[in-house]
Amino acid sequence: MNEAALTRPSVPDEAFLIAFNRLAVALRVQEVDPAMKGVYFSALSDLPADALAAGAEAVLREPGRRFFPTAPEWREATLRVLDAAQRAAPVMVLNQDDPRGWVTCPECQDTGYVLEQGGGPLRCDAAVRHGACACGRRGRHDPGMTYTSVCACRATNQAYQRKHHGP
Repeated sequence: MNEAALTRPSVPDEAFLIAFNRLAVALRVQEVDPAMKGVYFSALSDLPADALAAGAEAVLREPGRRFFPTAPEWREATLRVLDAAQRAAPVMVLNQDDPRGWVTCPECQDTGYVLEQGGGPLRCDAAVRHGACACGRRGRHDPGMTYTSVCACRATNQAYQRKHHGP
């Protein structure tokens, strides 16, 4: 027996049981015994609980799914979720001008606002469309005025969220 297997818990935890039971109810499994839960937990306990729950949701969303997944099928769905989350995670970019040495978002430098685009400041063309200009002003104004826009990363940027909403 390997060392990792010795350190893993053998009793399913609450998060695992919630995901397992959700699958069982949704896929109408009539009989589930503790041994079945134990086997699945043993096979999947090396994966994070939140990822297992997301993997269970992915299994439930599979078109045509009518039967309870095997442990390898659940593992595969969980690994797909983890892979997608890793690809969607922000990439740290080295920034020599920032005292921290890195930024999460190169567009806004973690400020939440885009100041420049294409190497220069955002400039308004003063063309009011649908009641407002690209800069957000509603009335007539001079073209060429600079403005900022809200960065798309604000909802997911951990540095911005920590600064503005606390840890």
